[in-house]
Amino acid sequence: MVAQRIQANYDNLQEILRQFMHHADMTVALTVQVEGLVDQLQGGA
Repeated sequence: MVAQRIQANYDNLQEILRQFMHHADMTVALTVQVEGLVDQLQGGA
């Protein structure tokens, strides 16, 4: 049985991680913004 070889380009993976982290941060910011707007609307704004 031949072992499979897995290769990874760590520089590319690091860039992908950076992009995911950026999008995660943006998602949190947008969620907070939407929650604030919902609170305003529910308060009669």
